[in-house]
Amino acid sequence: MGTHFATFMRDMRIMDKDAYWLDTRMSAGNTCLYGTPGNGEPVICKLTAQ
Repeated sequence: MGTHFATFMRDMRIMDKDAYWLDTRMSAGNTCLYGTPGNGEPVICKLTAQ
């Protein structure tokens, strides 16, 4: 993403390790794999365009 993500972080005032939501306007369709809560593991979803 080059500098786009750094610009997004600065403009939205997101600090390193802050939690945030990103609305992709896509549907996960029950394809998400959830890590163990509290361990910092990512949620991985296979997305399809709506």
